[in-house]
Amino acid sequence: MKKTALLLFLISVCGSAQKQSLQMTLDKMAKADSGYFECHSSYWKIVAAKTDAIPLLIAKLDDTTPTTAKNKCKDGNLKVGDIAFLALAQIMRLPIAAITQMQFDVMEANGCQGYVFDYIDANRSQFKTQVNAYYLQNKSKLKFQKYNSKSLNRCQRKNKILGYYDI
Repeated sequence: MKKTALLLFLISVCGSAQKQSLQMTLDKMAKADSGYFECHSSYWKIVAAKTDAIPLLIAKLDDTTPTTAKNKCKDGNLKVGDIAFLALAQIMRLPIAAITQMQFDVMEANGCQGYVFDYIDANRSQFKTQVNAYYLQNKSKLKFQKYNSKSLNRCQRKNKILGYYDI
């Protein structure tokens, strides 16, 4: 009995320490710069945390703290909420049209879905609520989907990110 209680206590402490470490990594997003998306960066550590990171990333979606990080899909510098969105989209499939009840049909020449960041910028709080509602409604249905090993990018390989979650 004592061994079982000790084991449960240790699991609880380790899980709590992991979440605390993840939260500290997320809190550093505001310092994101041009190297933030490099394979060794905090960004990929967050993505590698998988489902543990999802609620913490959703909580950051409305964060308008500016960074100096850039992404090809958005003009100008990213905000912390933008980085949270990008990481979240790496961890789980986000059907933007279903989440926002708006159609985003335009695919730009750079491979980006047009106007998504414009929508997020104009509706951060609402977008956070919409994503959270989608996640809460579907989290029990999330299933891990493996990437085709040939489609993995260098950072996914390095950080052992072998798939994503989808319903």
